[in-house]
Amino acid sequence: PAATSTALEQSYTPSTLRRPIVAGNWKLNPSTKSEARTLLKLLASNFLNHRDKLSSPSSPEVVIFPPLPYISDAVQILEGTGIMIGAQNSGSQEKGAYTGEVAPSMLASAGCSHVLLGHSERRTIYGETDSDIN
Repeated sequence: PAATSTALEQSYTPSTLRRPIVAGNWKLNPSTKSEARTLLKLLASNFLNHRDKLSSPSSPEVVIFPPLPYISDAVQILEGTGIMIGAQNSGSQEKGAYTGEVAPSMLASAGCSHVLLGHSERRTIYGETDSDIN
């Protein structure tokens, strides 16, 4: 018999489904800016060579999360590839005397479109909780 779909399946269209995300958290790697730039160039080159395969509406968003010192290099090198840049963490304050913190607006103005919050290392090492990040 022919395959049939349920009413629930019929109610979803590509515009109502969430787009999948494929993301890579670089954690505390690589060790140097030179290594990061080499990796970013390799990523850009390989991604551009396969871009046509990722152009449909159901294709995943691709996001990388390099360490903060490499974000500007990532934005520059990956420009035009479709790869988005995210930060590995963000502070909760927009401005003030919070040494070492980075505001969400600062990340956005640096070219970040995503931020990882609530990851296991932050919860384990720094004791962050759901209420801290929500």
